[in-house]
Amino acid sequence: MKKIYLLVALVVGIVANTEAQVNSYLALNWSSSIPFGSLKDYTENTSSSGFEFDLGFEVTSNIMVGMTSGWNYHSQKINRATYVDGTSSLSAVQTRYVSFVPVMAHVKYAPSMEGGFQPYFGLAIGAQSVKYEQWFGRYGFVETKWPFAISPEIGIAIPFTTYYDYSGLNIKVKYNMMPGYEYREISGGLSSLNINVGFILPI
Repeated sequence: MKKIYLLVALVVGIVANTEAQVNSYLALNWSSSIPFGSLKDYTENTSSSGFEFDLGFEVTSNIMVGMTSGWNYHSQKINRATYVDGTSSLSAVQTRYVSFVPVMAHVKYAPSMEGGFQPYFGLAIGAQSVKYEQWFGRYGFVETKWPFAISPEIGIAIPFTTYYDYSGLNIKVKYNMMPGYEYREISGGLSSLNINVGFILPI
């Protein structure tokens, strides 16, 4: 958690040193998440129930910094089976859940802030709260961890008017990586591809 506080302090420090009339924005996105690697082995279904928000501040005409958070969720149900452990056995439907809450600092670069469509590139670094659940009927395993996370992204902002004033439609693709996460069936880290669609609003 100390690393998260340091990232927040860094972003606040950068913003405090910019001009008083700094441009800022809030992006609100619906998020669909496609699992990869060991996450796909554990919960192979694509999730379409997530959301994400970005709070950003303009540092220069092409660079924005800020914070990212949100929520995403993967689940899978496995048909009833009998599980044996030594001399004990259990017949149950297995349900699996993994949820994510990112707390990350980001930097974004837009090659041009003039005209119509605004492509941009970004990188977020921080941590994610990962809640792992595995249930065999009413018996289960639950664990919450905060692994290091890094998420590169590419997106495009489509302004509502001919001049981009941090208001418009937002479409982006980001790849979430938590390379140090391991717990039970999940090893070698977590990764997913997120497709986000939403709105950018000036604040």
